[in-house]
Amino acid sequence: MIRTLIAALAVAACSSMEMPSAGGSSGSNGNGGTSGTGSGGSGGTTGSNQLDIYQSGSRIKMRVGTTPDGAKTFIGWRDTQRNEDCQFSYKMTDGLIHCEPISAANPFYAYNAFADAQCTTPLALVPSCAMPPKYGYSIVYPSGNNCGDYTFHLYNLGAAYTGTGLYQKSGTSCTATQRDQSYTYFAIGAEIPASDLQSMTESVE
Repeated sequence: MIRTLIAALAVAACSSMEMPSAGGSSGSNGNGGTSGTGSGGSGGTTGSNQLDIYQSGSRIKMRVGTTPDGAKTFIGWRDTQRNEDCQFSYKMTDGLIHCEPISAANPFYAYNAFADAQCTTPLALVPSCAMPPKYGYSIVYPSGNNCGDYTFHLYNLGAAYTGTGLYQKSGTSCTATQRDQSYTYFAIGAEIPASDLQSMTESVE
């Protein structure tokens, strides 16, 4: 049985660590790495073969923090086509990792909540104190045990659910349950296709 976990997306920060430069290599203009020497001078602090890990593309741009004294740090990514922050996290239905909305970092799982007595209309849960989210998502494990391969599905989140009926599923049974007052329940809207988000490929360099 395919098990689907519906989640409401809560805003989360994204951080990264700088990768140190490789020491000991020679520079093309006389400046070597941290412990190397060049043909025209002594070693500098940065080798010429250092790989710039972070690079903006035509659509996905770096988000960079800058201090008043000129220090810079990588913060995350911005999808300029969709005008929202994003991060590369999950494999979607096409088998590729895409730059999904940054709010996907800390999901709140919908604890088995449905709007209908057949348990076919899932609801997303968001803490009542949180701002209404824009998206919801599901992670589907074909094996049914939350292990192994999976697919990530992103949805527009609908309006707050104000119906009186609330149900939960157990095996093949669907039974009425009580609303948790500490959460707001939301309907799940249309799925956003993987092709709407920028994908990436992975390489070893």
